[in-house]
Amino acid sequence: MSEWYYAEGNRQRIGPLPDENLVELYRSGRIGLDTLVWREGLPQWRPLGDFADELALPAPA
Repeated sequence: MSEWYYAEGNRQRIGPLPDENLVELYRSGRIGLDTLVWREGLPQWRPLGDFADELALPAPA
């Protein structure tokens, strides 16, 4: 299980959050596939959609 951060707005970094919390934020519509996320080991922030398979994100409605 990873500890994730996500970007909200231009400057605010939120986290760390476990996988399940990040997925719940996506399911509730608070973040989208274009939301930038980061975890230890990544060289840079990337869109959440890059991790859709890894996190088993449900398809957008």
